[in-house]
Amino acid sequence: MQYRIYKDNVKIKETTSKQVEIAGLKPKTTYTLGVSAYNGLRESTRATITMTTRGLVMTVDKSLPVNSEVTLEYVEYPLGSVPIGTEPAGMFGGGNRKKLKARVLSSANGSSTLELLQAIEDTKTNLIVDADDPKKWFKVNAVSGGVFNFTDEYAELTVSGLTQDRWIGFSMNIIPKVINAGDEFTISVPLYISSSTPYQAGAVCIKEHASGKVAIAQNLPDGPKDKWFNLELTKSAGVKLTDTSQSFYLFLGRNGSIKAGKPTMYYTKEAQSSFKDNAHLANIGNGSLAAFDGYKAVYLK
Repeated sequence: MQYRIYKDNVKIKETTSKQVEIAGLKPKTTYTLGVSAYNGLRESTRATITMTTRGLVMTVDKSLPVNSEVTLEYVEYPLGSVPIGTEPAGMFGGGNRKKLKARVLSSANGSSTLELLQAIEDTKTNLIVDADDPKKWFKVNAVSGGVFNFTDEYAELTVSGLTQDRWIGFSMNIIPKVINAGDEFTISVPLYISSSTPYQAGAVCIKEHASGKVAIAQNLPDGPKDKWFNLELTKSAGVKLTDTSQSFYLFLGRNGSIKAGKPTMYYTKEAQSSFKDNAHLANIGNGSLAAFDGYKAVYLK
């Protein structure tokens, strides 16, 4: 008997073992894992569970109230130079800056242990402009039956009244640089697909806005429905892109409803954040705490 293992509705392994190790999971990220039995002819009904991985843990040289939340600031220094004497007031030269929430797990003897409440994998260079603000998304074919709703967390589209397939959706800009045919990208998009939406009723794609040449295209997966999940695609660009205005698209081609969170798109071979678990945030003066790992830095504000 063989077992098929799924992560977020994508088959990742087929094995005869009853114990499986799933590598590459990200901290503080929710996954839907599934398993089915397969005898070479038929596959059983899939059993699934939803789980959230633990966040990164770090220690700070400061007493903090247990269960309280603190704000950390993540900064990258690609030149490898961290001006410790001026941080965190200036943070000159830092990039990919973002604020991270952490909860105090314990506190004793002048030190506290913190757990990050969110993942930091999106500190890779995001090739999509304005991805942190869904309100910056452009409407595509908005007059063709789509109702749009934009919040601080997601962009929503409801399509009704269509009697034939018609692409209606959103687009976003990609950072204007040449994308060559064969370049490999990973796209990650939080999605919420309503149960009223037919399977494979929509698609995500990267294309040249002016010429319409498609570099990357993928139909929406077969579920899950009525819950948030993370759609992650790794593709090779099919054509060279030179016009990158409004080049990231998310469409519905039939009646239904979909929400999209803040997407990321990055070169697949770009190194992940090197910031490690169990980092120690040390006092660097002026009441500031910092930890460094390679050219990554986190500051307790």
